[in-house]
Amino acid sequence: MKKWKQHQGFLQLVGLIIIVPLVAWVFGFRQTVKLWRACNARQEMVSRLAESRSGVGNELPGSVSGKQILNNGVLLGQLERPIRDNGVKMVKYTPYLTREEGKLQVHTGELVLSGSFTSLLRVMHYMEKEGQPGKIVSAGFRLFDDRAKKERQLRMTLVVQQLTMEN
Repeated sequence: MKKWKQHQGFLQLVGLIIIVPLVAWVFGFRQTVKLWRACNARQEMVSRLAESRSGVGNELPGSVSGKQILNNGVLLGQLERPIRDNGVKMVKYTPYLTREEGKLQVHTGELVLSGSFTSLLRVMHYMEKEGQPGKIVSAGFRLFDDRAKKERQLRMTLVVQQLTMEN
């Protein structure tokens, strides 16, 4: 027992030098180093991909067109027949320019329609499937109390966006 007490200070020093760094590595630094290596590997992969695509020009998606359909009412003309055939009423249409960056422009149109649920869905289905250059980005339904007629109306608000490029 006496010899053990003589070496107790030495054992504590060994414990501080070996065990504390080992515990710190296992519980603290191992995961951080692993994430750092994964990040470096991904950065190298991104730089290799960027170098391999440097010869290829920047291509615009196929949905970019020069013909605007939201600001000049072309969309409303295209929707006239499905709106009339399904017994839907147009309540409001508001077009505006959302964003402009260089030659690219994002045009947005907010279309509010009123009618039965199935007829509103038919009009929305027509807009999605007819290959319009615009894309429906939001659709919402709301019951509206018309106090003048003392009836409730179901209204659908569609937000349509179109990406155009100036010539």
